[in-house]
Amino acid sequence: MSGWEFLIILFVCLLVVGPRKLPLLAKRCGNYLRYGKNLIRDLEAQARHGDLQQPPQGHEPTHESNTEPK
Repeated sequence: MSGWEFLIILFVCLLVVGPRKLPLLAKRCGNYLRYGKNLIRDLEAQARHGDLQQPPQGHEPTHESNTEPK
């Protein structure tokens, strides 16, 4: 991404969000990115050590809905 593209994206964000909420939005995005990075790092470490549980052979996961028909 070039400098001009970054400036255009920043300008559009400033117009959409506003100058008062832009720092809060940037902080939240940074927190989400950090959380995602840590989650991926933990999953990779578990996969390397074989800590991930594999479902039994022939077992299909069920997708049950919490909603009941009315």
